[in-house]
Amino acid sequence: MTSKLAGRRIACFFPWKPFEPTGAWCRFQCLWRFLLDQGCEVTLCLLADGADAQLKNVAVSFPKNFNLVGAVWNFGQKLATGAHRRELKGLTQAEIGLLLMYEKTLYTENAEFSQWLHERVSDHDLMICEYPMMLPVLADCCRKAGKPLIATSYDALFELHGTTPFGRDTLRRKEIEALSLADEVVFCTETERKLFESFKIRGHVVPNTGDARSVTPGKHEEFKASVTASLALKTPHFVLFVGSDHGPNREAVAEIKQFARQIPEVSFVIAGTCCPKSTEGNVIALGSVEPGILDSLYRGASTVIVPLLRGTGMSLKTFEAFNYAKALISTPVGARGFTVESGKELLLVEKPTDFPAAIRQLLSDATLRERLGLNARAYAEKLDYRNQFSPYADIIERLLATSPAPAITKTAPPGLLLVDNNLSDHIGHHYNYALSLRDHCRAAGFGFSALVKQKAAADILSELDGVPLFRQGLHEDAAQNPYPAEWGHMRGMYDFLASNDRFARELEEGLQSRARSGEVIFLPNATPRQILGVALLLNKNPIYRLLRFVLMLRYSVNSGVGPINARKAFFDKETAEHYLFSFDKLAGVSADCVRLVTDSQELAKEYATLARRPVEVMPIPHTANEDAGAAVAGVPTKNKSKLRVVFLGDARDEKGFELLPALARACAQEPWLSKVELVFHAYISSHYHLKMGTVIEELSGVKARNLSLVKSSLSAAAYRHLLATADLVLLPYDSITYRSRTSGPFVEAICAGKPVVAPAQSWMSIQLGTSGAGKTFSSGNVGDFVAAVLAVLQNHATYATAAQELGCKYREYHNPENFVRQLVGAGS
Repeated sequence: MTSKLAGRRIACFFPWKPFEPTGAWCRFQCLWRFLLDQGCEVTLCLLADGADAQLKNVAVSFPKNFNLVGAVWNFGQKLATGAHRRELKGLTQAEIGLLLMYEKTLYTENAEFSQWLHERVSDHDLMICEYPMMLPVLADCCRKAGKPLIATSYDALFELHGTTPFGRDTLRRKEIEALSLADEVVFCTETERKLFESFKIRGHVVPNTGDARSVTPGKHEEFKASVTASLALKTPHFVLFVGSDHGPNREAVAEIKQFARQIPEVSFVIAGTCCPKSTEGNVIALGSVEPGILDSLYRGASTVIVPLLRGTGMSLKTFEAFNYAKALISTPVGARGFTVESGKELLLVEKPTDFPAAIRQLLSDATLRERLGLNARAYAEKLDYRNQFSPYADIIERLLATSPAPAITKTAPPGLLLVDNNLSDHIGHHYNYALSLRDHCRAAGFGFSALVKQKAAADILSELDGVPLFRQGLHEDAAQNPYPAEWGHMRGMYDFLASNDRFARELEEGLQSRARSGEVIFLPNATPRQILGVALLLNKNPIYRLLRFVLMLRYSVNSGVGPINARKAFFDKETAEHYLFSFDKLAGVSADCVRLVTDSQELAKEYATLARRPVEVMPIPHTANEDAGAAVAGVPTKNKSKLRVVFLGDARDEKGFELLPALARACAQEPWLSKVELVFHAYISSHYHLKMGTVIEELSGVKARNLSLVKSSLSAAAYRHLLATADLVLLPYDSITYRSRTSGPFVEAICAGKPVVAPAQSWMSIQLGTSGAGKTFSSGNVGDFVAAVLAVLQNHATYATAAQELGCKYREYHNPENFVRQLVGAGS
């Protein structure tokens, strides 16, 4: 970070309920995201109820036993029954509430709040106060500590909330006095800057904007159809209004209900707390909606309307409409602060009764709608907060010019934090997968670290910059399950909930110590035992929504059960229900925060019905290096006159390990004895597969000099060596289990240009297609398997050539570089 603000500690105070889709919160979010972009360490000081939380560069802090709205109520009750009762007579409830927020006693009579405020000011280099009400008490604290203070004025509050002459005059005086206490003041519009300058309050203008990069406009027809179906709309178009529970917004809703009667051929959809959920004729109010729903509404709306009659500051809803490239109709009040022209970026109408004609004009002219939308989007891109919020940096730099610069500790660039609660040793693909991600993240200029199992080996922690964290592995049950085995469903539900609770707590611990805002948190084997934990964490404290979670879905809910030669399809209903439950709890989280990904089109289709949100298909990074690597202990040196046939990975029933003894016996006879050497990985990685021990014993009993068994896991280098020296890779897997599920060894073999034998009617057979790079067999049929292997060996040169050709094509997409680019680069 080259910014002069790097390492500066900034405390940002916000008075309202946080993490809500209000205009005030959206602007505040732009502010602290801008500060984070500048390399600042930011604490969000929120005057509401909540739990403290932190990442490496941003924290959330709540005062204990203090809620601004509740404090105002309690304080007002005291005043209403005391000596000040006569002074409050004649004021509206809104005027009284706002006036009380300026009173120092409201804050200082709470000893815990005073201590909290003192600690926040002492711990930071500079304070920023959103809204002026808290300035009197905050300015006192800053003055005593010698710390600078910036105030952001969102509106001329006395104009917005002062409805009685005495109330308006008193609010004006309070607002001016409070703003005069700040070292610098930032206004949202030039109009308000000039207004307060007339009261001798000088300041700067930083307009209300947003994140233009967060939205890629498009898919209007698709989302219009979706919204129309879900709301059962009877009209070909719907018009959208969005607003929070704010007086001017409620008044706008009343106007919409009036003029909507004049245009019955259009549906009017109202989103937000400005109107309770209801339906009145062609006006449908949805109440508060989740971010994903709001996104769909914006995309599907034929036009957006802002029929505001009063207000100060700038309306974020107007920027949002611009950002979605929507044709917008607004009153001049709704467009205040924006440098726009009617007929260019939007249509301006003077009064609500003009809206029906303007709506009909837009809906009858698709070309005009498109032109307005394109111009609006171009304007929104210029207004992106990264461009507009630079005055804050200049002000902070000037105020801290005489303050000693912080010692900057060099940190890794933002990048990827791998979360793998199964990774503890070199067994299986977990370690090699992580190693590949580490190397290619660093090569691409991204940082990399990992949260792994608590008992992970020291060398793994060192190589992966890992944190030993998770006590429970991916497939391990809770140790203290109180329910008896015969209570099957309840026992499973306990394990499901307990595993997620533990995972969420341990993950939070790791995120606080390792993650920075904006980084990708990647779960390479996400199951319901983790997904619900992620949802729990994001709902418990929304600060973690500053991270970008990517959940890789790799296991199908459809599998095979029974002996390999008589497998039957099994739909895991309980696991499917757990997926549904977990995905449902993510429904309120935006796709920018949580991406669901998988590595096969077949799995994507399967999960789409469960997740009810997009599931991306990613490249597969299981590409081993082309060098032969180190020799494998216990495996003879490759005989150039023989074809080497290998089986890679641990012994499992779904991998068809039981079919290998028959092949070993067939190859123990001439002519194959002198033409082929067999190298089978033959070890058990989990107690779930202990029954494969008898198969390993059977293989050990095959007396053949051309058979070698590798009875332990391999280092990454040794694994690469075994693959590189192979002439044929065996994948005798169960086709039911692998109908949509991918296989790492298959991808490695194909990318290395090695022919394969794989089951028909599986994901692997789909990948082979008509390439001729391998041969398929009837899953579980030992005779068919052996015949397929021998057929490839008899015509190996032809299969090898085809495998090289397929490998070249496959590597163009399935490679670690492409995977990392799509994983980390998206949205960065």
